[in-house]
Amino acid sequence: MHPADDPDFPNHKANHRQFLGDKSKFKEVVPIRDPEVEKKIHQTYRLQYLKDVVLARILDDPTFSVLNSLIFFNQFDILQHLQSNQTFMKELFSTFHVPEAPASKKKLAILFIQNCCSIAKSIQAQARAQLYTHFIQGGLFGVIDYALMEKDPAVRIAGTDVLVAMIDHDPAMMRAFIYRQINEKQKPLTHTLIELLLGEQDLGVKAQIADAIRVLLDHSQGTPLDNAGKGGDMAARIHARSNTMDSETEGFLKIFYEESAKKLFAPLRELEGRESCMYTGCPIGSS
Repeated sequence: MHPADDPDFPNHKANHRQFLGDKSKFKEVVPIRDPEVEKKIHQTYRLQYLKDVVLARILDDPTFSVLNSLIFFNQFDILQHLQSNQTFMKELFSTFHVPEAPASKKKLAILFIQNCCSIAKSIQAQARAQLYTHFIQGGLFGVIDYALMEKDPAVRIAGTDVLVAMIDHDPAMMRAFIYRQINEKQKPLTHTLIELLLGEQDLGVKAQIADAIRVLLDHSQGTPLDNAGKGGDMAARIHARSNTMDSETEGFLKIFYEESAKKLFAPLRELEGRESCMYTGCPIGSS
């Protein structure tokens, strides 16, 4: 779509009303039964279209700031409502627990979660933590594991985005989760990440996964509430949580370097004894 009267496209007339009136673009993974929330979602979509398309070339800074503020507060209100709606959250995550659910619906669900995590990056740490807590209680880790192993590149990218958002938010929590997976004899998320890193063809996804592994191994990365309130109950909770996670982080790192690292560096070990590196997929090239 091109803005009307765009000198770069003098022969094109944009039909913005038709575009915004097309209801087929609004897809609900789970029915939103609150008409006020649905109205706010449509309003936010129109504001974004106004900012990014209709007024893209003529926006001044004050108007740009006003539109951004309206979009941000709308998105915050929508997130707050959805995460506090237990019925909605249950229906959202139940999509992944039903074997007969179509792949297209699961894809929409993971893209919705990806969008929520993207919006959450700009809100306060405590509100973001509350959102992620509701997602985890719904089964977010299982959703990430499903998405990372899907054949559809869009689903893998969405799953990687969600995982990176979780790791950036609270790497210590992710280490603790992986450590518990190992203790419970489950396949750890690190193994899934390593398999994807070694087999993924998309360089963007590879870079995201490599960065995720780097952050997980950097034990200096703390929790998002480390610099929050320093007194009272909050400080006590952070201190108790920190002590527990320190031991889990130590266990995670020990197991990673003893077990997971063997899988990660297997391609390099396979180069031992080779006279030449001239084969498809060689990471270091040849002369």
